[in-house]
Amino acid sequence: MNSELEQAYIDSLTQQVFPGPEMEVAGTVRPGAMQGEMSAIEQTTGEKVMEGIGTTLERAGQMIDQGKATELGRIFSVIDEWVPGTLNEITGKQIPIIGDMRLRDLMPFVGSTEQVQDPMTGEMITKEIGTPQAFKMAGRGESLTTGTGFTTQLKSYPKLAALELGMTVAPGIKPAVGKLAEVGREMATTPPIGAVQLFQSTVTKASQKVDKGSVRLSDKVANEQLLQLQPQYRVKVIGAYKPEGGMQNITNAINPGNYQEMSGRLDELATAFPDPLESPERFSSMMATVYNSNEVPIPPRWLIKNANNMDEWAGWFGNMTPSQISEAGRGFSIVDKFKTIYGDGTATADTTGRLMMWAMLSRRASAYPHESGFLDLAEQITPLIQKAVRGEYTEADVDAGLSLIQKYIPKGSPGKSVTSNANDFVRTFLVKMSDKMPDGRTKLQALHDMIADPNMTGPQIRRAFYGLADSVGIKNKVLSFALLVSGRTDVMVLDRIQINRLFGDGNKIYDDVAQIFDGGPGLAMYEGMERSIERRIKELYAKVGRPNDASLGRYHWESWVLSSGQEVAHPTLETMVKAAKGETSPYLNVPVMEGRTHKTAYGVKYQRLPGGKNQFVYSASDGAEYAMTKDQLDSMLKSVMTGKQKLVPKDFPGVNYFEQDVLPDGSPNPYFGKPWYTWPGVDKDGIDKRAAEYGTRINPSSGGEPVAAAVGSPVADGPGRSRRTSTVKRGQAPAMGAE
Repeated sequence: MNSELEQAYIDSLTQQVFPGPEMEVAGTVRPGAMQGEMSAIEQTTGEKVMEGIGTTLERAGQMIDQGKATELGRIFSVIDEWVPGTLNEITGKQIPIIGDMRLRDLMPFVGSTEQVQDPMTGEMITKEIGTPQAFKMAGRGESLTTGTGFTTQLKSYPKLAALELGMTVAPGIKPAVGKLAEVGREMATTPPIGAVQLFQSTVTKASQKVDKGSVRLSDKVANEQLLQLQPQYRVKVIGAYKPEGGMQNITNAINPGNYQEMSGRLDELATAFPDPLESPERFSSMMATVYNSNEVPIPPRWLIKNANNMDEWAGWFGNMTPSQISEAGRGFSIVDKFKTIYGDGTATADTTGRLMMWAMLSRRASAYPHESGFLDLAEQITPLIQKAVRGEYTEADVDAGLSLIQKYIPKGSPGKSVTSNANDFVRTFLVKMSDKMPDGRTKLQALHDMIADPNMTGPQIRRAFYGLADSVGIKNKVLSFALLVSGRTDVMVLDRIQINRLFGDGNKIYDDVAQIFDGGPGLAMYEGMERSIERRIKELYAKVGRPNDASLGRYHWESWVLSSGQEVAHPTLETMVKAAKGETSPYLNVPVMEGRTHKTAYGVKYQRLPGGKNQFVYSASDGAEYAMTKDQLDSMLKSVMTGKQKLVPKDFPGVNYFEQDVLPDGSPNPYFGKPWYTWPGVDKDGIDKRAAEYGTRINPSSGGEPVAAAVGSPVADGPGRSRRTSTVKRGQAPAMGAE
């Protein structure tokens, strides 16, 4: 339903004849058209003016968002000077409702309102639409159109703005074209009046109030959801900051349209808050200036407490077992190899594309399915990555990629659960990153060049990524993960394990708060925490007796292992180094282990074999390895856990028990991080024998493939169950893997 004002515009537009094509704007009536019929026309003078002052409109939107009309007023004063009089006087017509207004009075405020539901509170609110909203969209760097090519259309707010401008600007715009363009060029080359400087003053004052001890935090917050967070995940900052206007100072969306502005503000934030982990008050005051709100997300209290008590922090960190340190060390050693190939030029943009695929597959997935999926797809997707690097990636390639994913992640592969991530890589990431920049490089090539640049830090690359493209499927967590792997040891990765530890003290809060670590506010938290930890990391490692291992990136890796109770080395990373060096078959015979000690298949490895086959490998206590199909593995583990011949005692608490670091009574779980089969009464020798009965012994000299054997299982669940045997003849290896 159109508003009264909007309908007046439309009715008037269909009744009036504006000057010739040179003066028309989008939305005017095509000569000869039926009343009410709209048609697309060639770019008009009015549109050219808008194009000429595009950065001015964007800046105007930012000024409206910030509630600062000083600079915006320069535009309207020029308009009024060159197009004087009321709208009726300018047009020589009697314009309904608004004809007696002057142009300078109308332009900032024209529009209408509609009732919408507030996404944060659920309440119905009045929202302005039309020109102001379109300006705000432009100011936030949002697209004003939907569709592409011949299907391009204006979104609703810009469409109303076009109608409004058609009624007001078109009849008298020609005399003002030159002056408006001149002002647009001037404003495009000069920074907004006081924008970054004002934010600098704001954050500096907030930090100084913390210095004076006048800031405190309160749990008494509003009952409704704010910042997409329930009340228990927010605190109120008292005495640090007085919000101004209704917009965030650092926006959720950072994209090429607002990157420079937001980057400048992040710099000012870093200057004012060099060590936000100094106290909860300092961290939360920093976030108050980010959100322009007195209510902010909870601070990382566990990390803040430990960062300011080195003995306590070292006591926790020193609990890593030799096995965990060794496993993390093997995994982290690959970081040095990546650093070498990026430094000496061996790594190409193809390498970076594969690294981004590897990182995207990790979204919402543990290492076992994530890396299994990578092994299944890496070789097949590489040609599409190469096309994207050259800027030749097409819609047909998207379809081909989706088909490849369906074909090459086989049934039974752990990688099946990351199919949606793989789909997003081929239909979103490669599409957007194959676009070319003004200098002729694709955005994927530009990303590679940044990673290969030794003069850029990890945080700098992560931030600059948002100036390349918008909404490519990679956010702060995944990008940080990729940068860490690429050799940047100055970044953290705030994933499920780390957030539960640092912000939840081990409680599982991730699903309720994960969204706040994305976008601009998330970037502010990442950079702030990294600054603070860097100040302390050498002392921490010295305290635990490993001063030569100290780095922020290694701390992330090792603390993740310690917090998760998992052993993960990420062996697939080595495959990318081998591929960059041109080695043959880098993705075959690479074992990916289920490292979660609370999973029944803990210790089992997944491998790709020549000829498109795969296998699951069980390692026995005596070093023997047995290859199985997925069905064989599932049947073996089921026989261990259930039935009359099960190998676990009656008091076995279930495998999920081994995931809990703290028991319901608040005491530490002595079995946290230990393999489930270490529970008293579990027959580990019996499990090894059961694996030998179900699987096929692997000959180490055969390159990891199974030796020929007949396999049978004497296990029975009850009377009448027949002996389980393999149909493979002696002397013939079974065909491993999935269909």
